[in-house]
Amino acid sequence: MKNDRMRIVVSLICRSLISATIFMIPYIQTTYYNELVGALGVTRSQVGVLMTVFTLVSTAIYIPGGWIVDRTDPKMAMVVSSVSTGVVGLWAAFNLNYTVFIIAWVLFAVTTNLLYMGGSIKAVRMLAPAGSIGKTYAMSSVLALIVATLIGFIGNGIYAMFEGTPNAFRNVLIMYACFNIVTGLITLIFFRFPKEAVVLEKKEKVSGRVLINTLKNPVTWVIAFLVFFCYAFMAGGTYFTPYFADVFGFDASSSQVFGVIRNYGLAVVFVPLAGWLGDKFGTISKVMAYIFVICSVVLVGVLVGGSHLSIAVMVVVSLAIVASSRVLESMQFATPPEAGVATEVAGIVAAVSSMVGYLPDLFIHQMFGAWLDNYGNQGYTYIFLTMLVCCAAGIACACYIIRVHNRLAAAK
Repeated sequence: MKNDRMRIVVSLICRSLISATIFMIPYIQTTYYNELVGALGVTRSQVGVLMTVFTLVSTAIYIPGGWIVDRTDPKMAMVVSSVSTGVVGLWAAFNLNYTVFIIAWVLFAVTTNLLYMGGSIKAVRMLAPAGSIGKTYAMSSVLALIVATLIGFIGNGIYAMFEGTPNAFRNVLIMYACFNIVTGLITLIFFRFPKEAVVLEKKEKVSGRVLINTLKNPVTWVIAFLVFFCYAFMAGGTYFTPYFADVFGFDASSSQVFGVIRNYGLAVVFVPLAGWLGDKFGTISKVMAYIFVICSVVLVGVLVGGSHLSIAVMVVVSLAIVASSRVLESMQFATPPEAGVATEVAGIVAAVSSMVGYLPDLFIHQMFGAWLDNYGNQGYTYIFLTMLVCCAAGIACACYIIRVHNRLAAAK
């Protein structure tokens, strides 16, 4: 028992290391948006195309990836994904041109989404003690956020050291890539499932009938669309970094540091609280619904206040919105157990959720970029409106899952 407990802790740390680093390069525009535009010499709409390509490829491989993960070792799925992402990242870092980045983002879709998403989510399900799925996801997410925050500050320091030279952005990419390779190797050496989970995993293999029934289940698709609206909301929140540079004149280094604190730092406090509340209420989706309601109120205030709001108010708003989006992100894949989804189909449900949930990358960054290119700072108002719509839809999805959970609980 003691050995299993130690295995769980060490394995969660390994999973968190990979979770912290694997998407840093594909989503590098969340912190280095203007720097990416400058390094490649392209428009903001063209930067949006990178995510469109990434999402098109990802959409095609999520379900095959989930099917593979349900038949393979989740640990090796994470290791292969992390190391290969680092290798592609190094190639991109030494070839800073738009064509290479298009190809790299196609490859990133494969290295991150074919195996990692399903493998990572299933790994947490297999590691989580009974009745502690919320706290386990929260613990892993907090560890990932702490690591991501530290890496983010290191990246800021490297960028500031070389700021004004062609190597500033390149060196940040190199650092991110090296972290991916190192965390993959650490996981290969130290990650171990508890013996109980290994035995259970060997027994649970998904038949074609189970796969079809899972895809026909409405709960699968509601969970997927909950992820969709969580993710679209979070995508809007990432634009606070260029917002403060464009609207309030923050310089590049200040905007990046503020972006790291906002995107990662505050969530370290709120994610474990949300996980604890999810286990206390017995339903994570209820906590998510409350968060969406609070964010809706804040966004309405921003839209009504408009240009009359001071920089201090907008700093508080951005901190609240982005911290909330990080909490939602940490919880969005934790809802299947409370909706009656069995561990044996966790990989395929994660694949469907990822396929639908990350569809915003197909259009949203290109759309946001076009708004900013065509309408200037007015484009940020349209982004905030989009986030408000996501809140309303997210509330509806969360309430559906709450009803399913209550119905299952009443039937026991």
